[in-house]
Amino acid sequence: MTRPGIRAYSLPVTPERPRGGAPVVSLVIPTRNEANNVQPLVDRVTAALAATPFEICFVDDSDDSTGDLLLDLAQSNPAIRCLLRQGADRKGGLSTAVVAGLHMARGLYVCVMDADLQHPPELIPVLLGEAERGARPRQGAQAAGGATPAVACTSGGVRERQRRGTLLAR
Repeated sequence: MTRPGIRAYSLPVTPERPRGGAPVVSLVIPTRNEANNVQPLVDRVTAALAATPFEICFVDDSDDSTGDLLLDLAQSNPAIRCLLRQGADRKGGLSTAVVAGLHMARGLYVCVMDADLQHPPELIPVLLGEAERGARPRQGAQAAGGATPAVACTSGGVRERQRRGTLLAR
């Protein structure tokens, strides 16, 4: 269970966590009972985006230990921010979690992806490259030559959301 009394959480700006220099990409990742996936996901994202300034905005609706793990990660990693939703804040489920994450995001691009590792973080740099070149919206699997749509990329003036898959928006 998440620590009692925590309804929503995002680490404050401090000298160790400066506000300046918005990241290139914000990853919005809704979670619900993903305790086993959070650390592997963070590790894979960190490896995939090693040369790119990024932040991960987790929005958690879990009843397991996911929220506690996210808080621990946020304490030790300034690129991780989290919002722990409980009670009525969870109304609307995944769609409202995505919207809440989009409100947290500070990056030039936003990528919305699932926490269950079905969307490969290793595709994010490919999509960022295409977005930088002004690519029109595409399925990420098309960009990577795959057959199964897993991610989507847009480069416009609007941040969009997608129920399943990963979305980059400019």
